[in-house]
Amino acid sequence: MKKTFLKAQWMLAVCSIIFISSCKKDEVVTSKQITNTTNTNFVEQGTNSNPETLSVELVRFETTNVNGQIVIEWESASERTNYCYEVERSQDGVNYTIIAQQFISSSESNSTVPKNYLALDPSPLSGNSYYRLKQVCTDYTYETFEPTSVYNK
Repeated sequence: MKKTFLKAQWMLAVCSIIFISSCKKDEVVTSKQITNTTNTNFVEQGTNSNPETLSVELVRFETTNVNGQIVIEWESASERTNYCYEVERSQDGVNYTIIAQQFISSSESNSTVPKNYLALDPSPLSGNSYYRLKQVCTDYTYETFEPTSVYNK
């Protein structure tokens, strides 16, 4: 489902997450800590479920618990007018909070090559948590993908 929001205002969130973006298998990459944000003023407008107009062809989205740290991985086969990815977390599967964003440089917002992304949630919630991915286009329309769940003691 694709939606539009207006007047996006980003405010700092308290969560901390590390992204390693656009990494290829067996490639050495460095990680960088980014500013995490929360969208605080948006209005949804319309929907678009036509698969021919989707900006990202998502191959996979997975969450794994590795020694109490949640690893979030996803892969895209292609991207068109991609502005950013948002990782959202929920304890009830209904109310989600943005815990991080991965901005895509304008020179890489259109791609026909597979891209792999990795995020680490160093402060996961106890119990069962749901994570989902939101992809935001350069025109501020967005698509939210199905959530996955992971358990943490």
